[in-house]
Amino acid sequence: MKVFSVRGIKIFYDEKLDGGGTSFGQLYVLIIKRLIGKLKTCFEAFSGPAFIGFSLLAHNLCEELVVADINPEAINYVKMTIEETKLRGKVLCFRCVGRNTG
Repeated sequence: MKVFSVRGIKIFYDEKLDGGGTSFGQLYVLIIKRLIGKLKTCFEAFSGPAFIGFSLLAHNLCEELVVADINPEAINYVKMTIEETKLRGKVLCFRCVGRNTG
């Protein structure tokens, strides 16, 4: 297990789940800040461990966060991040289930 920290939010993950969220995914913070500004709710689809979403929350670009992914392992890490960083009530996560995923 690894930890990626953004402004006091520790995001828990397994290295195989990092599709770029700890690197170029952080550019979304700058893009949202410059082009959109603060929002009430941000939604990250296909979130994995939700590096982008948690980073937007850490930078105060949203008040609440909703994330969704099909991978149960990724959602388990999101839940761990929510619990360990005391973000219950600010973050909702969903595991998407399709025909081939059970």
